[in-house]
Amino acid sequence: MYKTKKPYKYGAPQKYAFTGEYKTIPHPRRSGREVTLYRIQALRDIPEHNVHAGDIGGWIESESNLSQFGSAWVSENGAVFDGAVCMVGAHVTGNARQYEFCVSRGNATLGGYAQQCGTSQISGSSYIGGSVTVTGNAYVWGEYRNEGDGVQLNTGAHGYVVNELTGEHQNHVLHYS
Repeated sequence: MYKTKKPYKYGAPQKYAFTGEYKTIPHPRRSGREVTLYRIQALRDIPEHNVHAGDIGGWIESESNLSQFGSAWVSENGAVFDGAVCMVGAHVTGNARQYEFCVSRGNATLGGYAQQCGTSQISGSSYIGGSVTVTGNAYVWGEYRNEGDGVQLNTGAHGYVVNELTGEHQNHVLHYS
């Protein structure tokens, strides 16, 4: 197992290291471009995602794709690359792909064959699965859940939240011009 390049800030233990295993895939949106991804392995337990020290994780292109802070994790065949960032408690799993300049944070999960790209953001307790694509400047938050096939969320903000006072579910769809 290869150690990550930089020591973790403030003396706290690192969350993952590279295993030495890598693969090259074609970029999903840029023809003729390939991306080299590196497999990760947990160095400590991450109970939020049922990860134990020593478990093999998913694939990232560089350390900048997965924060060493918090409980964010990439598992199974999930992949994060380009300028995309998985942070806080987010989870990329299944065969999901997160790329370009998007961000996942909070307790959001990107799973199945879902893709997140562009400058989109997912957060809160959102779950994006199936073959959903979150792209453009879409912002998905709250308790939004979508596992549809061929659904594309873009050009605006889509979310599903719970009113803290009444417990009532509220749909929010905002479109930017």
